[in-house]
Amino acid sequence: MPKPKDQPESFEDLYRELQATVAKLEAGDLSLDESLALFQRGMELAKNCG
Repeated sequence: MPKPKDQPESFEDLYRELQATVAKLEAGDLSLDESLALFQRGMELAKNCG
């Protein structure tokens, strides 16, 4: 069952998304714009994990 939008994600959810983001960036199959957007999202995730 999905979480309501106003409920914060758990550390595990954030960390899983961060790992997936890093894997996509490391694969290198993205445009510059896509890479920048993923990098920014990764930075947000890392900040929220800490």
